[in-house]
Amino acid sequence: MLRAARAAKAGNKTVVLFNTVWHANDELFQYLSDFDAIYCRESISCDEIRARDFAASVVPDMVFATRLPQDDSLRPR
Repeated sequence: MLRAARAAKAGNKTVVLFNTVWHANDELFQYLSDFDAIYCRESISCDEIRARDFAASVVPDMVFATRLPQDDSLRPR
């Protein structure tokens, strides 16, 4: 995926990394400069990316805002 982002950027496309989790990806940091915007699903990943001087924002995964019914209708059977 990161190589595809590099190719898209080389083709003058806007490239966005979203819903990412980033942990100890030392060899992949080279690709972050190819993204026009980076959105992390939690603050630990965002902090790690920002520590390398890349701009990143936290946008929690939508699943965290989903209300579930109080009954047992969604429990596995």
